[in-house]
Amino acid sequence: MRLSTALLRACCRKCQQFDFPKGQHLYYAGPDAYGLFIVGAGSGRLARDHESGGGGADVGPGSLLGAKELLTGSAHGATAVVASEKAKVCFIEQLPVASHGGGV
Repeated sequence: MRLSTALLRACCRKCQQFDFPKGQHLYYAGPDAYGLFIVGAGSGRLARDHESGGGGADVGPGSLLGAKELLTGSAHGATAVVASEKAKVCFIEQLPVASHGGGV
């Protein structure tokens, strides 16, 4: 999934932003998601094999990383790594869900 330019700018104004160098891992395949990553600038790679970077897909500005895993409570199926010389990435941490007796 990719955000429009306007929505990307709005999201990046409201969340934590980080600059990562080439080769930095955002997350590894296997662990459960702990937040949502949004590529603000630069590029990344989702790789099935985190050592070689193979078997995956390229991602760019506006790409949402970890959304499916965050929403379904599943483990990351791929490793996310910065592919460009540097990347600006916005991060939205998963908030704990308060338990309550009522419906939504």
